[in-house]
Amino acid sequence: MHRYGTEFVSVSPLENQSRDTEWPDNQSVHFENLSQSQQAVFLDALDKQVEVGPDEENPFVFNDETRPQVVRYEGTWYFVRVAIV
Repeated sequence: MHRYGTEFVSVSPLENQSRDTEWPDNQSVHFENLSQSQQAVFLDALDKQVEVGPDEENPFVFNDETRPQVVRYEGTWYFVRVAIV
């Protein structure tokens, strides 16, 4: 996939927990079904925004339309936001 620049991954709980149904099945996943690299970035992003440089591998690539958008972790749905600069 083409990389545009530094990507930032942040995670925030959904205010309305039933909104997880708004995403397609392939974009709404349980934490245990993420890859190991996605799990690591997700956990880091729970504490703070994660910065991924243009030469680094980001498991939540900005322009990947099939990447997980919402993740259920310990009973809560979280939105995974990816921004790019």
